[in-house]
Amino acid sequence: MLNLFINRKTIIGFLLVMESCSVVAGALADHARVGVIRPEVRKPYKIIFDDINNGLIDAIGNTPIQLYINAKTKRIDIDNWVKSTGIDYLVTLGQASTKSVKDISVSVTTVSGALVSLPDQSKIAQGVALTPRPIDLFRNLKRLQMKIKRVAVVYNPNKYQWLIDLAEVHASSIGIELQAYQASDIKESVNIHTRLLSNNNSDSLAIWLLQDRSTVDNKVVLPFLLEKTWHKSMIIFSNSIAHVKKGVLFCMYPNNRKHGQQLGELLIDISHSRADVDPGLKPTFNSSAAINTRTAEHLGIKLTNSELQDFDVIFPMPN
Repeated sequence: MLNLFINRKTIIGFLLVMESCSVVAGALADHARVGVIRPEVRKPYKIIFDDINNGLIDAIGNTPIQLYINAKTKRIDIDNWVKSTGIDYLVTLGQASTKSVKDISVSVTTVSGALVSLPDQSKIAQGVALTPRPIDLFRNLKRLQMKIKRVAVVYNPNKYQWLIDLAEVHASSIGIELQAYQASDIKESVNIHTRLLSNNNSDSLAIWLLQDRSTVDNKVVLPFLLEKTWHKSMIIFSNSIAHVKKGVLFCMYPNNRKHGQQLGELLIDISHSRADVDPGLKPTFNSSAAINTRTAEHLGIKLTNSELQDFDVIFPMPN
């Protein structure tokens, strides 16, 4: 099952507020042909990839050729498809699609998207993750609680080292000390979080949870942290809206259509050989936000109606 959140407001057609940047009109160099490889999935998950694909179309101005893959798709099938379509650029959506082109024999410039994190032991030439920009998370954190000076995060380096490197720069820029701890499994994660919570000087510390089941699961780590931090009145924030529903203070999560627009803008930059295009995986620039008002009230954080309007989803939801 795909570990992606479907924004109900997107499904029913509501427009979400764009926070960080706007779609830049542009065109692919020499009217290049674009192909998209995406997983063959049913509703409601299909809606996610439809929204991303529509955002890609918004940015590049034409409809890409699409290939749907499943467990039976072979490398030769993808080779033949790339050759027969004559595409100049390839966009892979999701982990399975990204892995499917790893060993293809055809050389084609590839951009990867709809990734929750970096696939284990993989390298992405160019791509955009569904992960929000750390700076956007940290700014929201400071807006909700100015006294926070330190942020602790437990992460799997195989998946998230690229994000932690970026987060260290972003945290430093707004006066936050990032304390990053490596863990490869749940046991290590629990031990590290236990040590963090034993620190008496926790008033200025917040814990950041990544969307990674190898370090944060719903059976052990999350319930443990919610219980302990509730009693200590500590802030937890996250990359997962499911965590906020369970009691984490706030999160930022991707707007799928805007994620597709960012992929398209990256593709345009690459097609024009712009020198400022950084290699590797990048976070999503345009993220939505969710907050748990019950947790905020417990922490003594009072939010006005105007401040609540900055959040796209509010928990607990009315019956």
